[in-house]
Amino acid sequence: MSELQYYLTPKRAIEPIYPKGNAFWRGNDRFLIKGINYFDRKSKDGISKPTVHDPRIDILTEEYLPNLRRDIEVFQELGLNTVAVSSLDPSRSHDAAVRLLAEAGFYVLVKISEDIRGPELPRNNGSFDSDFDTQEYYTLDPITASLKLVDELADHPNVLGIMVSGDSLRYTSTTKIAEVIHAHIRDIKAFLRQRCGRQIPIGVTNSELLMLRAPALKYFTAGSPSDRIDFFAPDSWSWAHKSSFQISGWKNVVKVMSEVPVPMFLRQYGSYVGKERIWEEVECLYSRDMTGVFSGGCLYTFCDPGHSDYGIVEVGEDDVVRRKPEFETLKQRFRTVNSRLEEEVFEEAVGDYEGWRGEFPETKENRWMATGNMPQFPGDWGEVVSKIQTAQDQGVPYIHQCDRP
Repeated sequence: MSELQYYLTPKRAIEPIYPKGNAFWRGNDRFLIKGINYFDRKSKDGISKPTVHDPRIDILTEEYLPNLRRDIEVFQELGLNTVAVSSLDPSRSHDAAVRLLAEAGFYVLVKISEDIRGPELPRNNGSFDSDFDTQEYYTLDPITASLKLVDELADHPNVLGIMVSGDSLRYTSTTKIAEVIHAHIRDIKAFLRQRCGRQIPIGVTNSELLMLRAPALKYFTAGSPSDRIDFFAPDSWSWAHKSSFQISGWKNVVKVMSEVPVPMFLRQYGSYVGKERIWEEVECLYSRDMTGVFSGGCLYTFCDPGHSDYGIVEVGEDDVVRRKPEFETLKQRFRTVNSRLEEEVFEEAVGDYEGWRGEFPETKENRWMATGNMPQFPGDWGEVVSKIQTAQDQGVPYIHQCDRP
């Protein structure tokens, strides 16, 4: 059997993950995300591509399938179940890679809309209107690109969810851009309802600016259930090297975020402070201390992004994966987690998100400026959907027809 045939041979059926209450489920069983952020820092010609400011390559296109086949073995060795990716090109096909991951038993989280940006802050303490008009920042190209990707990915049963980027919420004075992000989420969910295929979960990422976390959580879970997020995916860098549930601040985070019963997981975790990481946070994340609020997370990251030492492996010019010393420690942490009994991991109670109704947070000057008055779709809805339909008819996946509003 060839290497490709081996990876395409079904190992287990992939059952779609769905959110219910404040948790994720596979059938009747709770599901915890044991994931890794995955991207490659090299192009196929061996040239180092991304830096802090450069976009990353699209790791799920066909030319990178050899890399993916190679790296799947590493994911399996660690005992993971999910891969988180970003920077996907809506003009390219990702079907082969997503299916390859499915056959190996892996779910996929996809971050989109990285190019949502608010106005630039002035330099030298210049004046700035924090109550800017968000309609001009909701432009057609980003939402069209998002809808194309969602259309391609939604019917893959192992695509766990789509993460709309909330990373532009980094400055208190530009928080009004949250209206654009929320509108983006609203229109993706409307597209899925009209499309009538799988209603894939749509969530939002959130960088670790703690003073904005609580209002962001309240904001994106407010409004109509058909428009609000299905999950919340914040970053967490507060557990640094040797720490604990209390010392890291995770205890306080759980207390604060438990006020909103939405499914959550850590989009990125694994702080590097110049020492070999010991990954104590893994055993805490998958314990009863955390699982009443968080459903696991995605460690950062597979290989170094070209500007840090966060990778758990190094990939040389010879395409050989070399495991860093901390890799074995991480593997042992997941081995411990994966051997736990269910009662060691979960509380019995699950929150009620379906019946919960949140309110938009109050606006506060230079603290939180986003309101429930979100911008309208920036174009002709029927024309955009028709163009996506036409593109799919020419060979890329398809769009379902139905009478659902």
